[in-house]
Amino acid sequence: MASDLQVSDALLASVQSALNGSANRLSAPQRTLSGQDTAPVGAAPLAGRLADAQGNLAGGLGILGQALASLARFASVSGTSFTNTDDNLGHEVPR
Repeated sequence: MASDLQVSDALLASVQSALNGSANRLSAPQRTLSGQDTAPVGAAPLAGRLADAQGNLAGGLGILGQALASLARFASVSGTSFTNTDDNLGHEVPR
């Protein structure tokens, strides 16, 4: 069964909001991980390994947050493209 592709502005706004919200929620744990003092764990080698793990995890959260924000921007651009295409096709099709 064939059907037309339908992308609503409300759907794209919802997707954008969810992606931006997720990206924003990642910033707090990223800052927390980056600011933790690893010295209380004891031995320097262990503290160093914990600091490395914190850095890797914080970096990964930062990359994930940036990717989610990029996807949100892409959703916005896609919405504009869908709207423009729909408008252009609407002018070309006789009613």
